[in-house]
Amino acid sequence: ALDSEINKIGNCASILHFDMATAMPPSGSEYRGSLMEMLSITSAKMMKSKKFLETIGQAKGENLSDIQRINLADIEDSVKFSNRIPVSLHGKIAKSASECHAEWELVKAGGKDKKYLKLLDKQIGLIKKCVDLANKGEFASPYDYLLDGYSEGFTSEQIKVLFDDLKPFVD
Repeated sequence: ALDSEINKIGNCASILHFDMATAMPPSGSEYRGSLMEMLSITSAKMMKSKKFLETIGQAKGENLSDIQRINLADIEDSVKFSNRIPVSLHGKIAKSASECHAEWELVKAGGKDKKYLKLLDKQIGLIKKCVDLANKGEFASPYDYLLDGYSEGFTSEQIKVLFDDLKPFVD
């Protein structure tokens, strides 16, 4: 079904990421970036499809185990995030990440970092744009929005308190 196709696209992207990190020659980075862009756009379009959203709705009505309910909630969060971002922006982020990684490899090998820093700044800007689009004012800050994706309900204020408590041990 559609969820399986989206999963396969994600697996293809993972293989491309692995290849990019371990074996890709510098001359292959532009093509790899275009592949990552295409996969990201295709996946985003599929997640926006009526058929996929109906599948999620149907799954919510089924008798699910606790693990299945947790997985479905995670899928819903991913779809909610994805669908608040224009499809083209998904592609730009994927391509930019590939370009940034390729330049980082050159810097690690002793190259100059000026182009890398420019690409990194572009990537950070794209990610900030995504967070702003996805947050829609539901959280106090962009950081709180991102934090909630990793630890639901946790806020930057709680982290501040936690680190304030640890500060005397670090100083």
